[in-house]
Amino acid sequence: MTYEQAIEIITNAIQKDKMTVERDMALAIAQKTLEKQIPQKIEFDGNQFICPNCGNGINNIFSDKYCMECGQRLKLELRE
Repeated sequence: MTYEQAIEIITNAIQKDKMTVERDMALAIAQKTLEKQIPQKIEFDGNQFICPNCGNGINNIFSDKYCMECGQRLKLELRE
């Protein structure tokens, strides 16, 4: 199962009316955590590389596979 498939299952479960508030909140946290595991292409603002999720500057694009600020998994390709 891919991260995307797991996110789709969680999203469908959250949308059902039979969820308790606690389960809904737990699944929402799990969904956000899984979404951060899908690598996102980094951005470049002309001066530094930027996390596409939180906008934090990335100091070392060759060793940082995750954003130090938000935990987003990074793909070492520039976003167009």
